[in-house]
Amino acid sequence: IDIDGADKTSGISSTDAELRAARDKALQVANFLRTARGFCDPFAAMSGNGYHLLYPIEAANDQASTDTIRNCLDVLALQFDDEAMRIDRSVYNAARICKVYGTMARKGDNTPERPHRRSEFLGRLNEGRGDGGG
Repeated sequence: IDIDGADKTSGISSTDAELRAARDKALQVANFLRTARGFCDPFAAMSGNGYHLLYPIEAANDQASTDTIRNCLDVLALQFDDEAMRIDRSVYNAARICKVYGTMARKGDNTPERPHRRSEFLGRLNEGRGDGGG
């Protein structure tokens, strides 16, 4: 599950405030999936411009699995998208489902307000800390 700023112009890095808002939205989504749907705590990662929630699944790389993941992202977007943050609905297929963490996210110019950031794998999302780890 990829969470980024809703109004962010494509091709620019997020601000620190947008990144914090993505983290907060990731916590909301993870809490909902844990409490309302019985999901395990996800692994979390900071993509450089947003947050990823990573859930282990066992599924074939076929159309049925692709459709299931797309439908799940659509439902989460309907519930959690707002004027500030959105669930990226385009990462439902196996070719786009993961990022190599530790790489730089270099969208647009590297400015103090919108810096380039190194993506990082944070570990299990811990609601108490809100940033992964553990």
